[in-house]
Amino acid sequence: MEMADIQKLEERLESVLPLFREVQDAAFALLASGTMKAQCDYAEHFPRSRRRQKWQTDFFRQSKAELLLEGVVIMAKAKILKIPARGDWQFVEVDTDADGNLTLETMQSMVGGDIERWCLSGNGLDGLDLFLDEEGKLKERSYNPIATILAEILFHNDVIVGDTFVCAHDEEGNSIGLSDTQELALRRRLSDIGF
Repeated sequence: MEMADIQKLEERLESVLPLFREVQDAAFALLASGTMKAQCDYAEHFPRSRRRQKWQTDFFRQSKAELLLEGVVIMAKAKILKIPARGDWQFVEVDTDADGNLTLETMQSMVGGDIERWCLSGNGLDGLDLFLDEEGKLKERSYNPIATILAEILFHNDVIVGDTFVCAHDEEGNSIGLSDTQELALRRRLSDIGF
């Protein structure tokens, strides 16, 4: 590359740099506001090439790290299925940590005690986990018919009691929010079993 080409490249970079800084500042603001959805919204403005996707991923990973170093706590939301012992099931959003994982405190507050994890399978529910209060029966919690049927444990002469919720997990076993596909699978399954 010749010196003239390098100078042209530098001039182009200087003309684009203010726009990049503006977009980067906006992305930081969105991330700091507590919504990881900002990543998706921001990514829509770029072509879907692999190089662009890798750059976006690296940019947001670096941005999150910079925000954490500056003392900004990033909270994201994750969608879960809440199944109370009494009342109707509903999809709700709960807070997660900076990596998008559900926190132990959030999970314990959802069930009202120490958590117990049950892996769901079949009927399109592979990769989903149902969480309940592990001492629910000792605490004499109310019977939860929806969770009991969803977990298919009636065949084992057992029941689930107390409030429960369903979420997904990543390849490392961390509890994360439900994808749109997983939400649809849960809606179908609940409809199939009459709820």
